[in-house]
Amino acid sequence: ARGQLDEAEPLLRRALERRELVLGQDHPDTLLSCNNLGVLLKAKGQHDAAEPLYRRALEGREASLGEAHPHTLASVNNLGMLLQALGKLDEAEALLKRAVDGREESLGPRHPDTLQSLHHLAALLQARGKFDEASDALKHRRRALAGGASGSASRLVPRPVAGESRSVSQRSSVVSETAPSAPTAAAGPARET
Repeated sequence: ARGQLDEAEPLLRRALERRELVLGQDHPDTLLSCNNLGVLLKAKGQHDAAEPLYRRALEGREASLGEAHPHTLASVNNLGMLLQALGKLDEAEALLKRAVDGREESLGPRHPDTLQSLHHLAALLQARGKFDEASDALKHRRRALAGGASGSASRLVPRPVAGESRSVSQRSSVVSETAPSAPTAAAGPARET
């Protein structure tokens, strides 16, 4: 798997450079390439190199897509997880709380991305010794998984996003983090969380 990550890096760097040249610095596809390169660098253990890419993707997505857009919230989640790995726990906690709140509002409390962010937040809170808060987060997640959280079953599917123009095949090429370390993040198609 490490060899695949090494092979993917120059390709992702070239994609980012070309998108910057052709589409511009703030185009959603350029920001996607920023995010994807950041995910790859984090998977390779290059956390310091990944941080500016994650921050750029987040700032650009906030400006172009808005704070509640699912891609923006994916960037919030990814940066929070990276900052946790870097030991920047206060900022990581704030971002993961923001990801949970935003995803609950836009995707619903039972959506897999919401539950994933809630899980990451609970793990961070536990690692910080905030056991009561971690327990509350895990109880909330269990209730959501059991169907006891507020919100209707229709909220299990993300709402269509105005202006979303990607086809299903294009969306499937988005790389994201699904765990604190994602060794296979660049090994194949994944979806952004």
